Amino acid sequence: MANQEGKCNFEGNDDMYGMGIRIGYYLQWYGAILAAWIAPDESQGLRIANSLFVTATFLALVILTVRNHKPEDLPIVETYIILFLAFGSYLVLVPVYIWRIFTGCNPLWDPTRFPRANPGRVYSVCNTLLLVTVLVFQLWFWVHQVPKLDGEECTQYGFFFWKFDLNSKSFMALNIIPSIILLGICMTTVGTIGWKILVRGRNWRDSRKKYLPLDSVPRRRIYVLQVLDSASQTIVTTVIIIGVELTIIWNEIEGVHDISSAGQTIPLFLGIGAVAMVFYVRFFKKDAEEVLTDDAATKPSLPQSSSAQRWEMGSAQAYFNQGTTQTNTPPVHATAWNDLPGAARAAAEGGKAWWGGAHGHQA
Repeated sequence: MANQEGKCNFEGNDDMYGMGIRIGYYLQWYGAILAAWIAPDESQGLRIANSLFVTATFLALVILTVRNHKPEDLPIVETYIILFLAFGSYLVLVPVYIWRIFTGCNPLWDPTRFPRANPGRVYSVCNTLLLVTVLVFQLWFWVHQVPKLDGEECTQYGFFFWKFDLNSKSFMALNIIPSIILLGICMTTVGTIGWKILVRGRNWRDSRKKYLPLDSVPRRRIYVLQVLDSASQTIVTTVIIIGVELTIIWNEIEGVHDISSAGQTIPLFLGIGAVAMVFYVRFFKKDAEEVLTDDAATKPSLPQSSSAQRWEMGSAQAYFNQGTTQTNTPPVHATAWNDLPGAARAAAEGGKAWWGGAHGHQA
């Protein structure tokens, strides 16, 4: 419903982009950037967690879009905000491709060739497929859904370093053109890998992007590229956060500014836990492992019996079990009768008595 200023103030869907969910996204974005520098082992887990976050949010958005056919059931600006959150982490690719254009696509100057933490093959494939799916939906949204605002009595706003009408032609072009370019790049990459596998018979592991050996590039350049990559990710992430919050304020969306349900607290604490784990791994995990190692080293061990004690115990058991079970007693190496242990001499004397009684001889 439009107010006197022509803005669409309405009750937002806090289960999709409430305060707790938004903060959870923000913490995961910053946590992944930070983990690459202070806890690289946790970087992969944060990437996977963020991808699962995006997948769940995007799937819920698709379900809402299918179920709600009226604009008032799912306002277009809400879909825009949800896509902003789901697609926001991929916008860090925009500075990368701009940098590649300025460097002539030279791999020796490509920051993605020297990652602080290797994302892994499985994550790269799944992330690319997810990106393609989100891009297809986003193009459908801008081409099919946003033009419906032309007949609305209220104005809905979006963010591109300033406040724009969602259905303005220039703002639509600013969102459609980059999406088409990114989709073309992703489809070209996937198609090239598929062609190498199906036509040339190459293993998909051999078709992935090759990381250049560190010895082929000066270490100072690698460090500078890594710093520039992290700095660009931080700037883009901050701009996205500002854009999401300003979009909510400009459109006067209510009911999404508090944390009052499990749907808000769960993503919030997941984000807090992810960042806390990064700091724990960096500053406390090594100390805890050293304490456990020291405790294991100083733990008293059980006393070991001497060889003579083990021999006597085995000989006594063989003596009392003879005639019932066959035991493997250790061999006796002695040169004189007095060298034998007491249990062995007793066993021998008992054997002589038994042999003499059985055959009528006196020992």
